[in-house]
Amino acid sequence: MTDAPPIVSARLEEIAQVVGVPAALRLAQVVGGQEKCYVPHAPHEAHPWRAILGADAWGALCREYGGGHIDVPRNALARSVKARIGALKRRGLSHRAIARELGCTERWVRMTLNAGNDRQADLFGRD
Repeated sequence: MTDAPPIVSARLEEIAQVVGVPAALRLAQVVGGQEKCYVPHAPHEAHPWRAILGADAWGALCREYGGGHIDVPRNALARSVKARIGALKRRGLSHRAIARELGCTERWVRMTLNAGNDRQADLFGRD
């Protein structure tokens, strides 16, 4: 079972490529949803993000984005059960294994995975 949610935000994925996935997820958890956050040129030790990211990741973030502003997404969708169902299915798990891991029913897994499936014809739609 994985404790960390997957990264579903393209913006957070970019940050993760610079600082690593664990640090990016910590940043999203603590300051996610904040926009236009200034990143200094130099990785000051007193900056609150240093404690969140760790010294190495903080330095990497400053080297990449220093002097600019970044938006830190919340990555909230990744924490939802529906998103986790999709991620586990993409990893090849069966409906039963997904239900067992997430503590839900197999029926809920099937319904969630089929929700985006447009196989049923629109009864009142135009041709």
